[in-house]
Amino acid sequence: ADTTEVGCWQHASDYVKMLKVVYPQVKLMHPKITIMNGGLVDLGDWAHEFITSGVKYVDALAYHAYDYIHAGNPMWDGASDPVYPANYLKRLNLIRSWLADSDKPEVPIFMNEGAAIAGKPAPSDDDLKRVQAYFAAFMTAQMIGEKLEQYSWWVSYGMPSSYGTSITDGDPYYYVTNTLHTALA
Repeated sequence: ADTTEVGCWQHASDYVKMLKVVYPQVKLMHPKITIMNGGLVDLGDWAHEFITSGVKYVDALAYHAYDYIHAGNPMWDGASDPVYPANYLKRLNLIRSWLADSDKPEVPIFMNEGAAIAGKPAPSDDDLKRVQAYFAAFMTAQMIGEKLEQYSWWVSYGMPSSYGTSITDGDPYYYVTNTLHTALA
């Protein structure tokens, strides 16, 4: 496995072994607590193995979903109404298909990070902010429609320059939240 995919757990089986020991102990001491995995970023072999063999040791399954905004892409440049963000459903459907083959197919799903972030070449800050705000509205509707237990919007504020641009002027959370309110209205 690519260690960039899995952080400190090179093999999903090692992560499952740890959860097998830790999960019952935590639940014994704190029975009402919700235990979830570290959010799955790449949905490759590691994630598949974890979901099919280790999801029984979590109370909720966490994953991340992102789409990228590239300068020069007519879908995003100057966008005030970006297309339906299908990446979110594509990832969710793959997770659900793996859950169907697991010991806990009805585990609640949390998208604990999701966003539209700057790709390469990066769009202008204004385009990025505008698209993020409208994209958040689409994502909100999509996640409610899919009956996820929870989702979290993550803004590209302070992202490393290797991802392109980041929003550094003012408070991006305030900007996206208020523009999201306008988009939803």
